[in-house]
This record gives sequence, structure tokens and C-alpha cells, in this order.
Amino acid sequence: MTPYQTIENLKKEVANLKYELKYSKNKQKDAKRINTIITVLNEFDDMLLHKYKTDAVNRLIYGLILEYYKRYNVGSGGEIPLYKMIDEIDNTLAYDAEYKKLEIISQLKTNYISNLIKKNEIELWNFEYPDFEFMLSDLLTQFKTTLKWNL
Repeated sequence: MTPYQTIENLKKEVANLKYELKYSKNKQKDAKRINTIITVLNEFDDMLLHKYKTDAVNRLIYGLILEYYKRYNVGSGGEIPLYKMIDEIDNTLAYDAEYKKLEIISQLKTNYISNLIKKNEIELWNFEYPDFEFMLSDLLTQFKTTLKWNL
């Protein structure tokens, strides 16, 4: 069982205990036990949040959902392509980082060449790409640093 499942199960158990509290013979003692469980639950949840940055993952997933909503004009009454959206998010999370990085670098190279052609500044046999890999790694480091300190 994952820590997140444990938290959810414990939240359900707390809800059950709160319900049973009204039938308790010693309400004060049982309320104190429930409050202790709630405190531990909150501490455990905060620990996961601090250590594993779970809210950062949540923000990224929400960002993906928002992007798909914008793409499919959901805010303007467009149909919500739920299954397609879930599949795309699943694929986004499934591919490893190296694949994503290579895909981004490919897009940047295509953009770079297109801009050179538009400006008529390209020599087909004699040009070099900027170090996109370094630039992406640097950008990723900046994002990670920001996440680390803003959480």
C-alpha cells in the first residue's frame, strides 16, 4: 500500500470514528484519541508534501489538464474529451525524461532552422546549433530550485 493510500484509508477511518463518537460512553477520551490520530495524519501528510514535493506533481498535472481544457475550448462550451485527455496525460507521465528531452531538442532545432530560413541567414552546409541540451538542463535546474524553495 502506498503512503497516499494509507492517508486516504486513515481519513476514512477518522470519519468513521467521528460518527461513532456520538454513541461513545466516554466522549472526552474518544475525542482525544481521534484528535491524536488527526494530528498524526496531518503530520504524515505534511512530511510527504515536504519530502516528496507531492504538491509540485499535483500542480504539473493540473497544468496539463488546464492546457488540454484550453486546447479543446472547454471554457467556451467545447466538449470535454475526457478519455483522450486522460490518455494524453498518462502518456505524458509514462515516457521517460530522456525521450522528452530529445523531443524538445528536436523541436528547438526545427524552430532554429525555420527562423534562419525566414531571415535568409542559413548556409546549408556550414551552421551549428546552439547547445540546446545545456540550455534545457539549466532551465530544468532553475525550475527545480524554484520548486524547492517555494514549497
